[in-house]
Amino acid sequence: MNIAILLVSYNSEKYLRASLGSLLGCPSIRVWAQDNNSSDDSAKILCELVEPENLILSEGNAGFAVAVNDLARRASEWSDVLVLLNPDASIEAEDVQALADVAANASIGAVGPYITMPAGVSRVASGGRLPTIWRMLCHLTGLSHLGGYFSGHYLTPSQLGADKTDVDWVTGACLAVRTDEFFRVGGMNERWFMYAEDIDFCRRLKAIGLRNRMVNVPCTHQLGASGERDRVNTVWVENLYDLYATYMAPSALHSLVWRAVVAAGFFGRSAIASLGHTQYSGDSGVKNSSAERYLAYAGAVLRAGKDGRLASERVPR
Repeated sequence: MNIAILLVSYNSEKYLRASLGSLLGCPSIRVWAQDNNSSDDSAKILCELVEPENLILSEGNAGFAVAVNDLARRASEWSDVLVLLNPDASIEAEDVQALADVAANASIGAVGPYITMPAGVSRVASGGRLPTIWRMLCHLTGLSHLGGYFSGHYLTPSQLGADKTDVDWVTGACLAVRTDEFFRVGGMNERWFMYAEDIDFCRRLKAIGLRNRMVNVPCTHQLGASGERDRVNTVWVENLYDLYATYMAPSALHSLVWRAVVAAGFFGRSAIASLGHTQYSGDSGVKNSSAERYLAYAGAVLRAGKDGRLASERVPR
């Protein structure tokens, strides 16, 4: 089985060698990579690690989905399975093979590992349920810890099976899928510059009758390290709303209710966090209080789409 690793880099020089090191030299694994005009030495490192014919050095940054689709087209003739891998994620070659073995099953769509943070502790799993009003309500109120009917948008680690867990979506930080199924559903949605495209991709796989699955295969992820920023990142929740409103909401009223529920949930979390003065290390390691972070999320949800542009269109290139 031929496995193509698809890696998109942006200012990721600190992680590239660790991410790709164990994957190089395996006959059944080849790496295709694109650097999106990094200002650090990411492109130089990729030139050392990746075969020239499998490397794209972009003069701009059109976003994650565009780059993945370009890489997938280049790898399509050789590959049986595509594995999307963030530059700040690390997985061993035998574990990539294990993901590909599961993805080879004709009833399976996307496959992801049980991702952990470098410290080995994760508050939420790297997959879960589609962001319906109910799932977001359960997630933001804490009902999701009850599991089952109350499962939230993100599952918790305690809700993962010993060997596998069927989910609605898995994160694009490390995602395996058969090459033919990738193109069957149209690849990654280029509507968004970044965030939400993995959930939407899995939603489309599920819509054609395939099961998305997480398996107990180890992978570590430096969450948020790819393309670091100095402010609270609200794009993910803005694009999550856009995904729901565009492709899932039965009516405009449902979209309004979604925004109200999610904003109220974050306002509530902010109020609780302010009592404990807890700190959160943001994407760039800058400390922000959890209360401030949740307030930023709530405000972003309430503003989402009001200026006529997607959140992804407001991300600096």
